[in-house]
Amino acid sequence: MNLRLRSLLVLGVSSALVALVLFFLVEALLQYTFSNTERIMERTRLERVVEDLHHEAQTLDDINRADWALWDDSYDFIEKPTQDFIGSNLTLEALHGLRINVMSYHDLTLRRVYDVWMDWDSKKYLKRPSWMTPGLLQTLQKAERGLIQTPSGLMTFSVAPVRDSLSLKKPNGYLLMGRLIDARALNVIGERSHVKLELLPLQKEPDLFERLQTEEVLVFARGNTFTSYLLLKDSLQHPIYLLKSTGGRLLSPVLDHTRQYLLLTIVVMVLFTTMVPLILLNRTVLSRMAGLSEAVRQIRLTRDPRARLREEGRDELGMLSQDINHMLSSLEESRQQLELREQYFRILSETSSDALMLMDQHARIRYIGGSLHHLFPELEVRLGEGIPMQVVAEDRRKVRAFWEEVRQAPGEEKQLEVRHVTSTGHVWLEIFARNLLDDPVVQGVVVNLRDISDRKTAELEIQASHERFSKIFHSNPLPSALLSLDQHRFLDINTAFATLYGHPASTLLGMRDIDIDLWAFPEERRKWLDALKSEHEVKMEVHHLLKNGEQRVFLLSGQMLDIQHQPCVMLVALDITERKAHEARVQHMAYHDALTGLYNRHYLWAYGQNLLDGQEQAAFFFMDLDRFKQVNDTYGHESGDELLNIIVERLQGVAPETGIWFRLSGDEFGLLLPGAQEAQAHILAEKMLQAVDEPVHLSAGTARVGISIGIALVPEHGRDLQQIVRMADAAMYQAKTVRNTFVFKQ
Repeated sequence: MNLRLRSLLVLGVSSALVALVLFFLVEALLQYTFSNTERIMERTRLERVVEDLHHEAQTLDDINRADWALWDDSYDFIEKPTQDFIGSNLTLEALHGLRINVMSYHDLTLRRVYDVWMDWDSKKYLKRPSWMTPGLLQTLQKAERGLIQTPSGLMTFSVAPVRDSLSLKKPNGYLLMGRLIDARALNVIGERSHVKLELLPLQKEPDLFERLQTEEVLVFARGNTFTSYLLLKDSLQHPIYLLKSTGGRLLSPVLDHTRQYLLLTIVVMVLFTTMVPLILLNRTVLSRMAGLSEAVRQIRLTRDPRARLREEGRDELGMLSQDINHMLSSLEESRQQLELREQYFRILSETSSDALMLMDQHARIRYIGGSLHHLFPELEVRLGEGIPMQVVAEDRRKVRAFWEEVRQAPGEEKQLEVRHVTSTGHVWLEIFARNLLDDPVVQGVVVNLRDISDRKTAELEIQASHERFSKIFHSNPLPSALLSLDQHRFLDINTAFATLYGHPASTLLGMRDIDIDLWAFPEERRKWLDALKSEHEVKMEVHHLLKNGEQRVFLLSGQMLDIQHQPCVMLVALDITERKAHEARVQHMAYHDALTGLYNRHYLWAYGQNLLDGQEQAAFFFMDLDRFKQVNDTYGHESGDELLNIIVERLQGVAPETGIWFRLSGDEFGLLLPGAQEAQAHILAEKMLQAVDEPVHLSAGTARVGISIGIALVPEHGRDLQQIVRMADAAMYQAKTVRNTFVFKQ
């Protein structure tokens, strides 16, 4: 092992050990940081689930107080229960849209007037359960709304006083609405936070229940999933269930990518800290020592006492070169001056690495010089005889023809490459011959033999490498092309490229990429070329045009190569058009309502604040249809969906095109109107009332509905989106007490 390899090994091992220690330390820190962050995210996600459960109770309470409990028919039903009211409003079909499991009317003493218990899965009525006691009803009446544990499972409830629609009379009773949170409803809530939810009895996990007395949330990690537990309490803050959440670890892919980047950085650091010191050491010490060693070796081989070493510097290596030169000078002074020119020539020829010979016209050797014995160590070469060279059978005819050609061309130099057979194989020899038979001094053919085995091996390896590259290139299933770096002319394309792009190789080779209108957007070409010149290897999403004019999206990879001393660019194109279209469809479904095509509540909370921040003035309309439930009860839900689409078209027809529409729930809609002031909002609200008041002709019949509108203004009522929506919602409920009107938030 030479000195360079030893230095490289020492520096490489040292850098690798340091990098290994650094990698494990940083990796442990990353693991700890990501784990803590994931636990905080999991806790937030579980708390959001609890908020959704309470929101279910709030929604039920809004339905109760804003509609059923504030209804003249309900008020009259408390005074005098009638079968007409029951048959029209308390049937399975009538209550189907509300998904209510219990609706119970009571007078002011909480005496039951009438109740209905339903099971939506089996679509049948149920008997009034024994656990619905007067004491429980009194507890629910005090709590008004929230969650409660029942023998039938978790239930959201709302107890509201029954009033007349104008609130002119005193309450005459209470209306209880209840909705069971079954596994299906729990899954819907879990899907919003991308988790799987489960309610566990407190007795099932006593250890977890004990720990949750002092801790808010318990989070357990296993592989790529989190399992979390939270103590779910009812409206009186009594523990009722263990809420179990199972979901994926969101930051695990990020941690894996970070670990890969860290490993790549460590590898680059090892290479840098190894190669830079090695390069400096090589330039200052190792290269000089290697040069000194090679010079001494050459002197030893040639035994030329006139050879000298280069004296560089005044350090130890320079002093060593001076000492060796002094030794060589002493040897040269001890030799006698050569008297004969032939002896001087022989000494010079012996220093050559080639074999030198002088041959007569019959191919017999007259003189031997150079390294002939090094080329043919196994052969005995004598003067007056021919060259005892064993040529492979395929080259023998070439040798005879070569000698005849040399003899017939006086004064010209000829060259030939042949293979000489040895005991271990064969070596490549390069023969130079000059016919000087007519020269009165030489009178012979000067022959020079040179071993070119290493060069031929390298040439064959390069040729084989080019063939392998060509096979891999043309058999690649991905469209690939080879372009020149300077003008980006096509040097070669594979079959996949010609098939996909529609340009055959016969017409494409020699043309530039801009000649065939390959790039749909020229700025993408400039950006791609700039990245390639700065990084030498780039991967980017681009838009290309096929020969038939079709535009496709490609993930275009490019790498700079040097092929036969010509700088080139290797392109590989992966067609991702269908994948990008699928991603766009998924994005649209996530933020749009399936029935009306309007933005949904998720889009409002995700991007509404950004839309609001860019406006100096704006108005938000919160709208709820009046008597929409009667349309569903009378004509069915399909007619209800048809009515919603017609109403949306009417509202959009009278509103400015700059308005941004949202469907917030079943018959609730929102409109964000940028740049609107109070006067403009007032005029638009009147147009909306007129548009909705017109009869609606449905497939099943004619219906007539109204609309209640609440309006909040920016910046008068603030700039926070949640605050603006909440104020508009409150104004809408105020308008709902009158119906078919609009109210500005005061």
